[in-house]
Amino acid sequence: MRQQLMAILIGASFIWGVYVYLFQLAGTEAGFYGVVTAFLHPFIMVLLWINVLILPRIETLKPFYERFKKGMENIFLCVLSVVFSIHGVILLNVSGYDLNLLLLVPLSVGIVTMTAANTLPKFVVPITDESSLSSLSSKRWNQLIRPVAAKMFIGGLMMIATVFLPESMMLTCFFGVLAFVIVTIIFRSHKVLKHGA
Repeated sequence: MRQQLMAILIGASFIWGVYVYLFQLAGTEAGFYGVVTAFLHPFIMVLLWINVLILPRIETLKPFYERFKKGMENIFLCVLSVVFSIHGVILLNVSGYDLNLLLLVPLSVGIVTMTAANTLPKFVVPITDESSLSSLSSKRWNQLIRPVAAKMFIGGLMMIATVFLPESMMLTCFFGVLAFVIVTIIFRSHKVLKHGA
């Protein structure tokens, strides 16, 4: 189902791009810029979708991907949705709607961060699994993912909340939250890896 949704998003992005290019950009002074505006993001989405199709077929990655397929596809679907949203807002701006593109920065990063946080607990490594990870490192990873996911989820919410601030403060607060989340994740990771708690 997730792969079908990805295909629908990609198809819709190309159709929307073709429409805007033919009826609003073709024959204008936009030139190469018009082609980039209409089709850059759909091609990025295609490249992302190719990864979804190829990764399960790589022999060395197949066991890993099969185990975590749902989580991986959730992340890819989220990123595709964000790229589609950016594409849509840009096309709406070209079509004459005055939308603030800066709002996409905290919204996009916040949504991806929250999705990754929701997906991260699905990547629990079985302690008995025979892999390159030692039993101890697997245990440390399992101890780490839930607290890190919680911090990422809260951080993502805070990033999204910055869109309600005055524009002069929005990006400063967003990058402040992003830096705080990264620092706390690094600190927590160091603590777990060093002390196991």
